[in-house]
Amino acid sequence: MSRIRTILLLVLFPLLSQAQTLTNGTFNLMINGVRHWVKVGGAEHKTTPLVILHGGPGGNHYVFERTAGAELEKFVTVIYYEQRGSGRSAAEPDGIYTVPLMVNDLEALRKHFKLGQIIPMGYSFGASLALEYTLAYPQNVKGLILESFATLQDSAVLLSQMANFYFQAREHSRPKMDSILAGNSTLNEKYSSFWNMAKREDVMRFLFHDQNNAWKVFDLWAESKIGNSGLVMKSLMNEHRKINLFDDAKKVTAPTLLLAGVYDRNGALPATLRLKEEIKDSDIRIFLESAHFPDFEETGSFVETIRGWLKERDLIK
Repeated sequence: MSRIRTILLLVLFPLLSQAQTLTNGTFNLMINGVRHWVKVGGAEHKTTPLVILHGGPGGNHYVFERTAGAELEKFVTVIYYEQRGSGRSAAEPDGIYTVPLMVNDLEALRKHFKLGQIIPMGYSFGASLALEYTLAYPQNVKGLILESFATLQDSAVLLSQMANFYFQAREHSRPKMDSILAGNSTLNEKYSSFWNMAKREDVMRFLFHDQNNAWKVFDLWAESKIGNSGLVMKSLMNEHRKINLFDDAKKVTAPTLLLAGVYDRNGALPATLRLKEEIKDSDIRIFLESAHFPDFEETGSFVETIRGWLKERDLIK
């Protein structure tokens, strides 16, 4: 009998350890020498946690945690994690940011909470970060959710964003864009210049299908009083790595859910369709009333899609 008890303890200990480590709350964790803002919700469900990765680069979770995130917490454990130099986390002392460093930060976060496996869930730039983590640490990924996939490492995605931004811009913004396009700068420099000159109305039309939703999000951004210095984006745009995430995506073996809005002008829809072709074990959902943020523009359908998929894949009960 004692031998059976010992075996049961050996089997159950990792699960008990994980359940005891995660508690709801907001934390400031030192990860790889930088203070990171982290929030845990829905810990009482004791599920494999969704680790939410925001976009930007340099963004934050303020809107997501108050909308789709709050609904996800009702049935699954959620860990919100703001990347170094982003949101409520501290800046990198030397001002140099790289994707491999951010991937290592996520792995250190997993280890801090003594988690066996996680379900990375990224939106926009965070989706490419989630994919890169999955490729680096496949054994630690139980499932993968990619919303509005965007990467800085693919010229076709950057060109798609710029073209769509141009067509959505106000008439008096286009001469400036024409000047940028006609210049001798690199593609990355042109891309950065487009975003640097963007006015609020341009961004609203670019990122949202329903402009009423755009105003609601901008109000929440203002309420948060959290800015984006642009330093993370600037540093990552200078990070020249010879990778092709679409080709590498073929290596993903974890069950994957791909989410995109049909009106997404940020290049995410064609990128998502391509990922569907590359990731063998993947499911896709296209939202018909959304642009870049289906989590906000169709929150109910977005959350129910994730709940249904998690249950279908036996990732939650």
